[in-house]
Amino acid sequence: MRGRLIVLHGLFAATVAACGTEPTPPDPAQLSIQTPDVVTLSRGETTRLTIRVLDAAGNPIDDPVTATWSSSAPQAIQVDPSGEVTALAEWGTGRIHVDVDGLRDSVDVWVQPAEDTPSTFAMTLVFDDDVPGWWREALEQARARWEQVIRRPLPRVEVAEMQRHCTTDYPAAVVEGFEDGVRVHVRVSHDFPEDTYVEAVGGPCIHRGLPWPTTVVGEVTLNADHFDGGVETGRLAYVAHHEVGHALGLVGVVQGFQPPWLDPGPGRYLGTFGLFGHFQDTGRRATELSFADGSHWNGADLMGTIPADRIGRVTIGALIDLGYPAAWFAAGPL
Repeated sequence: MRGRLIVLHGLFAATVAACGTEPTPPDPAQLSIQTPDVVTLSRGETTRLTIRVLDAAGNPIDDPVTATWSSSAPQAIQVDPSGEVTALAEWGTGRIHVDVDGLRDSVDVWVQPAEDTPSTFAMTLVFDDDVPGWWREALEQARARWEQVIRRPLPRVEVAEMQRHCTTDYPAAVVEGFEDGVRVHVRVSHDFPEDTYVEAVGGPCIHRGLPWPTTVVGEVTLNADHFDGGVETGRLAYVAHHEVGHALGLVGVVQGFQPPWLDPGPGRYLGTFGLFGHFQDTGRRATELSFADGSHWNGADLMGTIPADRIGRVTIGALIDLGYPAAWFAAGPL
């Protein structure tokens, strides 16, 4: 009898020990930062990022995990061990990473100039003498509008030392001295193909180097064949803003070596901020956009295939991809 009691007691002890053993938590298999595709802040603003961890079956892991946060640009965008992000710079881009048990997820951050501070970006138009007054007025209005979209000066360069991609014989005012904004040379041409419908064309001729090929000198060429009849007022405003946009490098107009997010042959656009701008405009996510139709977006936008009198966020995002300190809040009507 005592032997049976000893055996039973041993079984009871073993059962107690087994019940007290904590189950091994499942291994993390998926990791995601719970936030929009792009985080937008202004200097001094903060936001706390949170993560979601799933096991191999797709079930949430609620047990605490060790997350390690880091920033690709810690002097401009700081992140602390809890995932709180702080914008330190006035403007710029960066990427926040989080690592958990060999898994990694990332989110892009755009620090834009604050809305309550005035724009200090400057664009200079240099007109040839034969540019009509009505074109000058329309282009000056376009200049002022783009100066509201791009909010801060660009890296200062000596213009004469930069590589030229146009054969135009520039006036001295176009290529002398230093520039921390954009210059646009406005010229008249009598050499457009006969009966062409376009009133003007534009594009960059000198730009800063990769990875931020912002325009130093752009060009807008006016079609003299349209001077006699003029251009209807609404159409004139659209064309002026549109061609200055091309002079800034929109859409996908980069001379020479290309940034990795641009595939000009088939017209594939992969830029992070242009894609996010498209999502803001349409509510639809895309892995790439097309600008195959004459460097225009496929749709209604100032820089789109359908003429529109508004600057969309897709265009704001494309400027950010190029390296301009543009601001989402500046999107809207001309």
